[in-house]
Amino acid sequence: MRKGVDVTRDKTSLTTEKDLGEYFGGLVTQALQSQKAQTLPVVKQYIISLLLDYSRTENLYPKDQEEALAFRWLHALTAEFGERVKSLKQMGDFTLFVAGFFPDSLSRKLIDVDYYMALGGKAYGCLSQIFTHYHPMKTDELFGDLSHRFSLFVDVLSEVSERSSISTDTGLLRLYERWIRTRSERLARMLSDRGVIPMESLHKDFIQ
Repeated sequence: MRKGVDVTRDKTSLTTEKDLGEYFGGLVTQALQSQKAQTLPVVKQYIISLLLDYSRTENLYPKDQEEALAFRWLHALTAEFGERVKSLKQMGDFTLFVAGFFPDSLSRKLIDVDYYMALGGKAYGCLSQIFTHYHPMKTDELFGDLSHRFSLFVDVLSEVSERSSISTDTGLLRLYERWIRTRSERLARMLSDRGVIPMESLHKDFIQ
């Protein structure tokens, strides 16, 4: 009986993760199309997997997350090969996710989103150089693309965050507040698609 319960639990977990993967996959596809960005399938799948990983609370808030990014960067560069690869990947993933999903939280810290983006791009760049000599499943191309177009993938994750949260009034208000601060054309389009016309656009249309 006990074994049967464990199997059922595993099947439920797999089904949930599959559904969540399809959900994130759809959002990532929409975001890439909205950004008019083409990328390798392995890069798209990597971003979806990253979202799945960070959908688990224990991955979003690991024990060492309080450690300053500068110290984590130094550790990654001086660690043994296996630990270096692991640390660089964690740093790249973490900075990409935070810069994409929680850029507002960085405005209240001494280091801003540009710092996160610079370190994240460097971390993926180092991984690309490491794997250039090994070529396991084109891993060097994967991390090379993530490094060179880090800001693009930050925008992709930002759009995923916005699309996944603006189904509520609170989410729409947050999106509108971000548009007020940035005057982003992309945010304006997303608001308009949902029937919310930014006042600046309304003013221009009225004048014309």
